[in-house]
Amino acid sequence: MISTTFKKPTSRSTWSISRSLTLWFGVMATMTTTTASGHANDFELLAAPFLSKFCVACHNSFDPQGELDLSNAEGWKAGGTSGEVSQSPWSASLIWERISSQEMPPESATSRPSAEEVEQFRRWLQGGASWSKGRVVSEYDFSSEMRAGRDWWSFQPLNVEPSPNSNSQWSRHHFDAWLAEELAANRLAGSPVASKTVLIRRLYFDLLGLPPSPEVIEEFVSDDRVDAYERLLDRLLASPRYGEHWARHWLDIARFGDTHGYERDFPRENAWPYRDYVIQSLNQDQSYDEFVRWQIAGDVVAPQLASARVATSFLACGPYDVTGLEETKSPVLRRMARADELDDILTTTLAATLGITINCARCHNHKFDPVSQADYYRMAALLGGIRRDDRPIESVKQQENRERQLESLKLQLTALQSRLSQLKQEVDLADLVGGGTGQASRREPLGLDPRTGVHTHGRVAMLDEVKVNQYTRTASRFIDGVAIPDGGEADTGQIIINSRGDQVRVPDTSGQSWDYFQNGPVNSQAFTILGEVDYADESHSMLGMHANKLITFDLEAIRRFHTLENMDFSGIVGYGGRVETASADIQIWIDDQLAYERKALKRSDGAVPFELAVDQGARFLTLIATEGQGGISHDQVFWGDAKLTRPFSVEQVERQKEIDQLLEQRETLVLRLNELTDPDQIFGITEIEPQTAYVHLRGNPEEKGPTVLPQTLSTLNPVQLPASASDGERRLALAEWITAENNALFARVIANRIWHYHFGSGLVDTPSDFGFYGGRPSHPRLLDALATDLKRHDWSLKHLHRAILSTAAFTQSSRSSREAMDVDFENRLHWRFQPKRLSAEAIRDAVLTVAGTLNHHMGGPGFRDFEVEQRYAPIYRYTDLPDSTTWRRSIYRFSVRSVPHPFMDVLDCPNPSTASPKRNQTTTALQSLAMFNDSFTLDQARYFSIRLQAMGQDETELIRHAFLYAFGREPTAEEEARAMEVIQRHGLEPLCRALINANEFIYVD
Repeated sequence: MISTTFKKPTSRSTWSISRSLTLWFGVMATMTTTTASGHANDFELLAAPFLSKFCVACHNSFDPQGELDLSNAEGWKAGGTSGEVSQSPWSASLIWERISSQEMPPESATSRPSAEEVEQFRRWLQGGASWSKGRVVSEYDFSSEMRAGRDWWSFQPLNVEPSPNSNSQWSRHHFDAWLAEELAANRLAGSPVASKTVLIRRLYFDLLGLPPSPEVIEEFVSDDRVDAYERLLDRLLASPRYGEHWARHWLDIARFGDTHGYERDFPRENAWPYRDYVIQSLNQDQSYDEFVRWQIAGDVVAPQLASARVATSFLACGPYDVTGLEETKSPVLRRMARADELDDILTTTLAATLGITINCARCHNHKFDPVSQADYYRMAALLGGIRRDDRPIESVKQQENRERQLESLKLQLTALQSRLSQLKQEVDLADLVGGGTGQASRREPLGLDPRTGVHTHGRVAMLDEVKVNQYTRTASRFIDGVAIPDGGEADTGQIIINSRGDQVRVPDTSGQSWDYFQNGPVNSQAFTILGEVDYADESHSMLGMHANKLITFDLEAIRRFHTLENMDFSGIVGYGGRVETASADIQIWIDDQLAYERKALKRSDGAVPFELAVDQGARFLTLIATEGQGGISHDQVFWGDAKLTRPFSVEQVERQKEIDQLLEQRETLVLRLNELTDPDQIFGITEIEPQTAYVHLRGNPEEKGPTVLPQTLSTLNPVQLPASASDGERRLALAEWITAENNALFARVIANRIWHYHFGSGLVDTPSDFGFYGGRPSHPRLLDALATDLKRHDWSLKHLHRAILSTAAFTQSSRSSREAMDVDFENRLHWRFQPKRLSAEAIRDAVLTVAGTLNHHMGGPGFRDFEVEQRYAPIYRYTDLPDSTTWRRSIYRFSVRSVPHPFMDVLDCPNPSTASPKRNQTTTALQSLAMFNDSFTLDQARYFSIRLQAMGQDETELIRHAFLYAFGREPTAEEEARAMEVIQRHGLEPLCRALINANEFIYVD
C-alpha cells in the first residue's frame, strides 16, 4: 500500500525470513470457504475486523510485505514466498504466535488490538478459519469515529421495509408516513395545504422554471375536480419546458460550459448538442440508469444512435487546458495537465453519480472515506483511453459511407466546374490561391502565407514575425506576390505592390495580421453566407483574407495560360466577422491605378458587388484589405466568386447550350452534396490507446509507483479488467458498475438530488458527498424508500417527481410557527414548505415571461450576448443592446467560463468551471442594484408596461393584470391604492419595474 500514513514493522518485530517463507499456521490444510457449522458470517464477525484494522495495511495484494497477502482467501492459502503449508495445529501457527506474543502488529502501528479483539480472532482460527466466498478485506472495511469504512451507511444495501402506518391526517402519500413519524417524535405537526394560487405558482417554477399565466391560474383555481392537482402535475411533466428547466440541474453537476476555460478560454462551437441531449432525454423520461450509462459509454452501449454518442460528451464537459495539453513544449507539463484532466473527469463522474469524493485519494489514501490511493489510479485507468476533442456525431461506419459518397460527388463537381470555366472562359482567383489553375482544379483547400509567399495547409491565428510592407514573390505562376501593408499614421507611406516596383499609398494599420490567404474561409470566420448565398459551398468560391493583407495576381501569365486577351473582373466582397460595429477597408488596384475602393465595410452591408474592365495592357491585379474601426479582431474579409472573365461575345452564345446543361447538372450535384453536408460535430471524447497505469507517488506523475490494472473501487463490489482492455471495454465496465443493481449509492444519490431540488435541501444536505465528511441523512428510511421506489418504476425520474410532488410535505403551506422554529429552526423535519429563492436563470426567464418577450425557440447553438476580440486569448465583452435573439431561455445562453455574465453572476449563477450540486444563495446590496438598475430589467420593465397598455386604458384593470402576471394573484386594496398612486405620478413603467424587484417575484412560497 503506497501511503505515508502506514508504517512498516520495525526490525525487532519483523518476521524472520525463514519462517515467513514457509507459511505459518496449521489450519490451512483443512481450511474451507464456509465454516463446519455453516455460519458464513463468522468471518465477518470475528476475522474481517481484525484483518482490516491490524493486518492488511502491510499484507495486501497491492504491496504485500514479506510477500504475504492477507486480504483474500487465495493469499491466505498461499502464504509467503514458498507457499508451503505447515501441518501443525492452529495454536502453534506462526500468525497466532505473533499475535498472542504481541509482536504483530508491530509497536510502530498506529493502533493495537484489544484483548477482546485478539480473542475473537482466536475463536475464528480455532473454528476452522473459513473465509467468506469472494471476500476481499481492505483497511477501509470498518468505520470509526475518525473515518468511514465499507460498512458506512451509504454503502449498505437499500432498506426496503414498508413505510410505517401513519394515523396522521396530514399524510397524503406513503412517503409522508416517514416524515409524520419523525414529526410526532418531536411533538410537531405538518402545516395545512397551501392555497391553489400558491400551489400552481410553486409547481410551475419547480417543474418548468417559469411563472404561470393569469389564464392558467384562473383555470386551475376554478377546477373543482378531485384530481385537479394531479392533472396539472401531469400536464407540466409533459411540457417541453420541463426538460429545459431540469436540464440546468444536471448541467450544474456536469460543469457544462461553452468555452474551454483556463487562460486560453476559446469558444466551444460544438458543445451545445450535449445540452440539447440532456433536455430531450429528460423530456422523454429516459430511464435514469440508461441516462448515466450513455453518458459514460453510450458509443459502446448503443453505437447506432447519435444521441448515445452525443451523451458521452458528459465526460468532456469540464474545463480544457489548451496550453497544458496542446501548446506547451514541455513533456513534464503535458503529463501534469493530462493527470489533471483525468482527475477532473473521474472526480466529476463519481461525485455526480455516487457522491464519492475520489479526488481526495489522488496524493494519498483518502483520510476519511474507504478509498485508497491505489483505488484512485485503478479508477483513473478506466478513463485512460479517452481524450477531449471535436468529433462527428455520426458513427464511424456512417461517416465512412457518407465520405465515400461525398468524394464521388466532389470529383464529379470538380470536373463539371472545370469544364464550365473553360466554356465560360473564366478564372477563379480563389482557386489560384488554392494552388489551382483558376478553373476549379484545386479540390482541397490550400492557404498562402503572406509572410513567405509559400502555399501551406491548415489555418492559424495571429501571425508572428510579421514584417510590414515587405513585398514577397511567390512560386506560383499566377500570383506575383504578397505583403502585409501598413501606410503609417499619416497614410503617406509608399508601399510596393508588385514585382515591377509600382508604389501606392494604403491606410494606416496596426501591422498585425491573422491567418493565411485561404481558398475558403479564414480561421474564426463567423459568416460565409451573405443574402441567401453561401460562398463557402461547392457551387461558389471564396477567397478569404483577414486584414491586413495584400495579394497581387499576374494578369500576363493568366492571359497566356488561358488564352484570354480582354478580361473583366467581377464578384462580391463581404465582411465575415461577427461584430456589427467593426469594419474593414477594401482596395482593388490595376497596376498602380486605384480601380475600386470601399471604406468601412461592415457585416450589415451584405454582399457588395463589383465589376471592373481590365485593359488589355494591364499587367497586375492587386487586392488589399486593411483594418477599419475596431482593429483586426473581426476583419474576416472575403471575396466571393471573384473571377476574371472574357467579355460577352457571339462565340459564348454558341456555347451557351452546353453551359446551361452543365449548370443544371451542377445544381443537381450541389443539392445532393447539401444532403450529405459535413456531419454535425460535438465537443466530446475520442479514443486513444490506454497507457500503462501507475500510482503517482504524492500525486506527482513524474514519480511512478507500482503499476495498477483498471478496476473499480475495491470496497464496493469491485470489477477488474486486464491491462489489454480497450477504452470501450473500460468505460462500459465503469458504466455498468456505477448503475449495477446492487449499487445502492447510485439510487440514493439521485433520489436525494431530486428531493433537494424540490425542497431546497436534500435529506442528505451534501448532494455530491455521501462520505464521512458529508451530511448524514435526516430521514434515512425515507431516502431508501425514494430510491427503492425509483428502481421499482424502471428508473423513471418523472414518476419520482410525481410521487414527491404529491406528498403533503410539498403541498403544505409555508407559514411559520415560533414553537416549531424553536424545535427545528432549519426545517429538517419538514413541518412546513420552505420558501425558495429563484435561481438566476429562473429570475431572468420570469422577467422575460411577464414582459411577454420570452423567445421559446428550443435547441441549437446558444445565444451570444457578448462581443469577442481575438487576441492571445479571446476577450469577451458583454453587450446590453435589446435583441430578441438573446431573449431565449437562460439554458440556451452561451456560457463563458473566464468572464461570468455580470447580471447572472451577481444573482449567484455558478461558474461552469466547477460543479455546483448545491447553488450558493447570498443576499447582497449588489443584487438589489442589479435588479433595479440593470439595462436588462429596465428594458423588460418597459416591455411589460407596453404589454399591459395593450389591454386597455382602465388603470384599475392594468394594476390587476400587472399583479396577476408578476405574483399570480390579484392586489390587495392597499396594494391597489399604492400602485394607482405610482401610475398617476410616474406612469406604468415604474410600477412594472417595482413589481419585478419585489421579494414576492423572486421567491416561491
